[in-house]
Amino acid sequence: MANSTRPKRPASTHSCPGDCGQQVPRQHLACRSCWYLLPQELREELTRLYGRDRIAHLGAVGDCLIWFRENVKDGELVAG
Repeated sequence: MANSTRPKRPASTHSCPGDCGQQVPRQHLACRSCWYLLPQELREELTRLYGRDRIAHLGAVGDCLIWFRENVKDGELVAG
């Protein structure tokens, strides 16, 4: 079907925010390696809010993305 009018599905993966170049399932924030770079408090908060409070969970995702942007380059922690 070359001219299908079916709507496109959202991508099932996204780039890891840890800048490691990996593609991760869209239901995961980061690849396994980068996930464990996140401070435990951020991981726990994100996990605790998942499926409970959508707005608070999105805020926690934002906090994690900011942390990655400020602390990780090429999948490695950067010196402060």
